[in-house]
Amino acid sequence: MENKLWYQKPATKWVEGLPIGNGRLAAMVVGNPHGERISLNHEWLWRRKYWDRYTEDRSDYLKKVRDLLFSGKFEEGTLLANEAWGGNGGVSGKPCRIDSYQPAGDFCFKLYKGKVKLFNGEASNYYRELNLDEAVARVSYEIDDVRINYEIIAHLIYDMIIIKISSENGRIGGSFWLQRVEDPECAISFAAEAPTIKMKGVFQEGMEFCVEASIKARGGKIWTEKGCRLEVADAEEILVFVDIGTSAKGDKVRRDLNTFCALNQDKGMDYIPENEHLRYIKPELEWKKILDAHIKEHARYYGKLRMELPFAQKCVPTDQRLLEYDVGNDPGLPLLYFNYGRYLLCASSYKGDLPANLQGKWNENINPPWECDYHLDINLQMNYWIAEPANLPDATEALFTYMESLVPFAKKAARDLYGCEGACFPLSADAWGRVTPEAYGWSVWTGAGAWLAQHMWWHYEYGQDIEFLRKRAYPFLKDVALFYESYLTEDCKGILQVIPSQSPENRFVG
Repeated sequence: MENKLWYQKPATKWVEGLPIGNGRLAAMVVGNPHGERISLNHEWLWRRKYWDRYTEDRSDYLKKVRDLLFSGKFEEGTLLANEAWGGNGGVSGKPCRIDSYQPAGDFCFKLYKGKVKLFNGEASNYYRELNLDEAVARVSYEIDDVRINYEIIAHLIYDMIIIKISSENGRIGGSFWLQRVEDPECAISFAAEAPTIKMKGVFQEGMEFCVEASIKARGGKIWTEKGCRLEVADAEEILVFVDIGTSAKGDKVRRDLNTFCALNQDKGMDYIPENEHLRYIKPELEWKKILDAHIKEHARYYGKLRMELPFAQKCVPTDQRLLEYDVGNDPGLPLLYFNYGRYLLCASSYKGDLPANLQGKWNENINPPWECDYHLDINLQMNYWIAEPANLPDATEALFTYMESLVPFAKKAARDLYGCEGACFPLSADAWGRVTPEAYGWSVWTGAGAWLAQHMWWHYEYGQDIEFLRKRAYPFLKDVALFYESYLTEDCKGILQVIPSQSPENRFVG
């Protein structure tokens, strides 16, 4: 059981769900027999209130702050430093200008027995699992003498969320719809024309997105109900294909986002949300072929390493194992934890453009904690600590591409904020790659570049790819080193110091 999370009851809250993802798309499966809700995310669905923010010239403050600190006036120097480089957010009382990662909405369904007859009984013999070796979430239960099974994958070749629903004894139907939490800053519209339902959204700032679900019902009937739902009756098997598109790569949204846009934009593609899914291969309609192709592709990444520990793996539900571990009765549980960590990094980074954010790629809140952003004071880095030693080198591509996208703005920040050469990276950032201090009380800190650069060096150490070192790692390391060479200053004893600086997570008492 070292490669499977499994439970004998549904999730009672979102965070207890089963996460699946392929880098671009992500979903959380709750597993409720009386009404399933699969929350959906797209890696590029961020607010764009502040996507075009820039640093301003604050370099004159550096000598003033250093003079105060060198003379022992630490409180005055700290206050002036925060005025110079703290930015909004933090303890400033002003709104942070980091855009937030947004949910795309939910795909929901209630199942019927045969034609249009709702299940009324209580579910029994309940089982749900996340198979880490296969990257498949499964839910199974009995209700009204019918055994229901469904499987959900974030397909790694077809690049969409695919769901298979079936019954072991008899035909099945259901009601299917899309929804999103009420948000006064996002206008939502719905459309349905069998076999497809769509939900379109547009934020006040102009970012658009579209969620589309298409249904194939083998041997059954599909029709539109109430203008925005699909009904299925008397099917032997139901397949659902869910895709999401955004306008994030359109020129009107990202007109000057350096080479990162060019790296990921298909020439000639009109980036309206409805067209994004046209870039991807249309799937087979036979579930076994769909599933087998997905599992095989997953094994190419996740299957590169296997760890064994000399402990018996207990065959009890994962939530019970956690309780046992708390009292010292399950020493083998860390192996499952290790495998789950590898799985989550793969699911966040497989074939996406962007690296794993503060919550990977999973978020159901319109106001997520810390904007669900990229904290470069170790949160982003720790997502990828496991990549090289756990033989997941492919997962780092999204991280390195993102790091490289920051560099032009980081060079501007080094000049504007401190009058220095090289590149200086912020404490926090978002999908747009802007480099501005946005955490008053924490942002007088310059350590992010070194921590980021470490990942490029590790990638070379483990892979020994001299071309990667020459073409990607060395230019990044050079820009980071140039900043520190320029920023270091001598104290009264002639010792080079990083001043001003602070720990981003600790403070002096008082």
